[in-house]
Amino acid sequence: MKRVVIKIFKVLSWTIVALLLLLFGMIQVVYTDWFQDKLRTEFVSRVNASGELKFTLDELSIDFPLNVSLAGLSVVEPQNDTLIAAKKVMADVGVLPLLRGVVAVDDAILSDAHYRMGNADSVMFMKIVASSLSITEAEVSLISNTIDLHQSEIQGGRIDLLLKNDTTSPPADSSQSTPWTINAKDVLLNDFTYHMAIESSIDSLSTHFIDAMISNVAVNLGAQTLTVELLKGEGLDAAFIAWDAPASPQKEDEQPSKPWTIMIDSIDFIQSKALYAMPNVYPLPGMDFNYLSFDSLELKVASFYNKASEISIP
Repeated sequence: MKRVVIKIFKVLSWTIVALLLLLFGMIQVVYTDWFQDKLRTEFVSRVNASGELKFTLDELSIDFPLNVSLAGLSVVEPQNDTLIAAKKVMADVGVLPLLRGVVAVDDAILSDAHYRMGNADSVMFMKIVASSLSITEAEVSLISNTIDLHQSEIQGGRIDLLLKNDTTSPPADSSQSTPWTINAKDVLLNDFTYHMAIESSIDSLSTHFIDAMISNVAVNLGAQTLTVELLKGEGLDAAFIAWDAPASPQKEDEQPSKPWTIMIDSIDFIQSKALYAMPNVYPLPGMDFNYLSFDSLELKVASFYNKASEISIP
């Protein structure tokens, strides 16, 4: 009886060893150049099979456990509008968080990056272009629809943001549609341009930063709110063109529009220039409150608030 038990134990032991060796071998295959090239070509082929998008990926490299490197990435719509593009992408992705529907990234670097969300007719249209984008500690929850960024830095970048009033009826069951929220602790900007227009609020807001930092940013696409704790830096060149268009007549079946709300606790800039004007207005001699221009400006603002045509600066 004892010899039978020992024999069974040996068989089980060798079976476990064989399974571990097989698993180890399969893992080793995953990290070979041959397998990763096959994976890349198959993935590109399957994505392009639908004909809805043109997907390109020139290189794919995966190091243990999930350090991903991509080159020559692009996603293009049939109208030849680029949705996503990057010359190089390197990201250290966590494995275990994926099991709970969270994409956790310790570090990520993108070069010559391009991203577009929506189009000119969408409620929200955003286009981001950057020579270099680095991210430290980021999480994207596919279940709660949240994006959390610990620290990010953009060099040689530009963001174009167009926000329109959402006149669509809310879903009957709000649990079926969870709006995205974006939170960022610190965002560093170098040689950065930002252009924004908000229907019924801002005709145009154009800013260029030599160096700037934005702290504790929160964007709620459902509530249509943007809050910032601190915006500071140097070399700000800003132009604010107020909204002066007549309100569009509301259709009978159209829901009342909900304007975006912007709140910034503190703004602090040195060596800056600023312009405030109404649309299509040229400065008159003397003081013209419809056209105010400032040079060599040290800008300090507390509790900035903007909602539709309402602007509050205590």
